[in-house]
Amino acid sequence: MAITETASPEIHRTLKEQMDEAIEAHHKIATYMIENEMYHAYDIKEQIKHDLKKADVALEMPTENN
Repeated sequence: MAITETASPEIHRTLKEQMDEAIEAHHKIATYMIENEMYHAYDIKEQIKHDLKKADVALEMPTENN
């Protein structure tokens, strides 16, 4: 929202560059995760199954109390 509110062309340009970098980083991360079967963007049932497995692993991890 800040990018639409700024009056300074320099700040506008900086915010746009930061937004473009964030979008590119997100794309790289999502692509990596999809290619490595960590993220199932087009199969929600598979993603839920994957997330539940990861939750089980997290619950089995030792804590300070264990």
